[in-house]
Amino acid sequence: MVAVPLKLLLHLAALSDDGVRVSVDGTLVIENWAWHGPTRDVGTLEIATDRTVEIVVEHFQIDGYAVLEFSLSPQAKAGPAKQAGQ
Repeated sequence: MVAVPLKLLLHLAALSDDGVRVSVDGTLVIENWAWHGPTRDVGTLEIATDRTVEIVVEHFQIDGYAVLEFSLSPQAKAGPAKQAGQ
């Protein structure tokens, strides 16, 4: 018998004007903490699928209009095959 553990790839994206930071369980995945026009930033993080995670999105606005869009796309990923009992 072969057990195939699954991992999850989280693809995160943020469109912001101005600064943005996105962390998953305290791990910084996206950081563009600066004054800028609308900019799309992306990041990817691999996690175990058997737990709940906390996603924190931070944003600041200096002047002009504000933009903040956030998206999350999970993708299952098969890990290396292991023999049962390992």
